[in-house]
Amino acid sequence: MTAPARRRPLFDDRPWREPRAFVVLRYLVVTLLVVQGELALVSGWRAIVQVRRLVVHAPARALAAGDTVAIDVVTSGRTFVDVALVMEQDGRTIPLGTHREPGNRDLAMDPRPRRVALWTTLAPAPLAGLHAGPATLRATAVGRRQWLRLPPPTVHALPVVLAPH
Repeated sequence: MTAPARRRPLFDDRPWREPRAFVVLRYLVVTLLVVQGELALVSGWRAIVQVRRLVVHAPARALAAGDTVAIDVVTSGRTFVDVALVMEQDGRTIPLGTHREPGNRDLAMDPRPRRVALWTTLAPAPLAGLHAGPATLRATAVGRRQWLRLPPPTVHALPVVLAPH
């Protein structure tokens, strides 16, 4: 008994087989495009969400000169982010410190987040213009323009009470 003849697919009209080198090259190129595409999607998201977390920490709700205030910032690493800390009371704003967090070395393709902990000690001179009573510590983080869009600032406010001088 003879084996049945192998039937060719209906639309397979290639007169030759594709060389193995072309098959391997095609798989390598497709793999490279998939990996680059995923990195591009992640990079696009990082351009939109530049500040992932911003938290202000105080040792207690009652603050006095000499106390240390900390800020935890997590950025996407896509671009520079400016962080500012101010004390607000009765319409007065006293700047306590600023910091510029740089982006990663390869801004578009390095998906690692940037984490930084900042702290400042409350000096008596800036607090001299404020009186004892309720106040607000406000941290603001602002990213950079990406794709003609400036993201809104990320703000974290912490209500505190200033102790008498």
